[in-house]
Amino acid sequence: MGKQIGRLTLSIAGSLLSCALALMLPKYAAAQALYISTPQDINKIINPKTANRPIISNMTQMSYSRNYLKQFFNPWGRHGGLFYGIFSNQKLNIIRLEKSQINYLLGSPGWNQYGKRNSINWVKGIASNMVLPTYSNTDETAIAVQNTYLRQLPTMGPRLNTRTASPDYHFDTLQISSVWVGTPLHVLQVSSDKQWALIKTSWMVGWVPFSAVAYVDSSFIKQWQTGQYVAVVDNKAQIESSDSAASFTAYIGSIFPYDKKTSSSYEVLMPVMGSNHDAEIEYAEVDNTVVNQFPIAATPNNFARIIQQLMGEPYDWGGLRYNSDCSALMMKVFTPFGIWLPRSSISQASTGTYVPLIRKTVQQRIRYLVKYGVPFMTLVYINGHIMLYVGKYQGQPIIFHNLWGLATARHGFAYAGKAVLTRVDVGASQRAYTIVQRRTFGISTLGG
Repeated sequence: MGKQIGRLTLSIAGSLLSCALALMLPKYAAAQALYISTPQDINKIINPKTANRPIISNMTQMSYSRNYLKQFFNPWGRHGGLFYGIFSNQKLNIIRLEKSQINYLLGSPGWNQYGKRNSINWVKGIASNMVLPTYSNTDETAIAVQNTYLRQLPTMGPRLNTRTASPDYHFDTLQISSVWVGTPLHVLQVSSDKQWALIKTSWMVGWVPFSAVAYVDSSFIKQWQTGQYVAVVDNKAQIESSDSAASFTAYIGSIFPYDKKTSSSYEVLMPVMGSNHDAEIEYAEVDNTVVNQFPIAATPNNFARIIQQLMGEPYDWGGLRYNSDCSALMMKVFTPFGIWLPRSSISQASTGTYVPLIRKTVQQRIRYLVKYGVPFMTLVYINGHIMLYVGKYQGQPIIFHNLWGLATARHGFAYAGKAVLTRVDVGASQRAYTIVQRRTFGISTLGG
């Protein structure tokens, strides 16, 4: 799916701590709203003459979607179990990862949402509940039956870097990602209190509430893998089973199998918790304004349709509150088109043909992006942050990204805190350290 020019180094720490633009910076003397001159309407950016023209060939998109499904269902496959995974494919490395996270928390427990220091006893209680000496106490294929959070450790208690006495926090470093209903999983460990499961998704290892997952057997998997799927295209739509016994909120970034379709709807399969913690299948008739055949055509109009719904989505680290950080936003954007992206910004930048522009001046970088960037297929990367090039507005390249904010002169800060359309030099008028000025700056183009 493309080659890499130059070199991007990926570590476990980098993978877990993506989208860190301005995250770990000290408290600022002055904060202000980031001034954004770009219209927050993607339809004003795209060219109406080419809006319905495919950006990539049908053959290329089909290749991408086959790879997407392969990755998506990986936790159910031969290499999805106990001795296989992203950490050098070894059971031992998962144990080491879990122990290293506990050790880090013991040394730096951080604060809770009430402005109090997390206690060492709190950390020790979490460690005890993980029962790592018995790892792995299970090895089961499973599926998410609720939208839920993937956590670094089995707790919903936050670890905040700053003493913020507020429940409205945005940076809980124990948060990894959102997990959507219908996501294939592999359960590796169940906590001592039976409230948590250590799972593997197709992109990361972490803990989820045990009530959010149900076990699946080969019969369920065969029934679920229909070979025909739909992507959610109406963000936060409510999907209800035909007998009204079950329902859930569907987010852009989700896909589901379907059994049959009509001119206006699809009969979608939805997983529910059955007896003995086993998954069962219910059916829901879902309008084709909510879901579309996966993958949907990769046209500017369809990208605009998805992006406009995500415009203004609050920035929340690791998908907290089912919102997005920068890399989670990219995953949401590309999923309906069948394009698989990994979970971290640096991994996403490595997915396409990456061109480092580290030695270029600001103006050379802008000119290069305008000349060689492919709208909706070119990712823009700086250290810890990923963005999508969507085209030009008034001659300037425009990017879509979920941005927390930018440092400004004299320890100031210009705050965005949401998904926005901006120029790459946004913040220049406020004396910000702009995106295009960052030392690590490159573009990665998909579709090649």
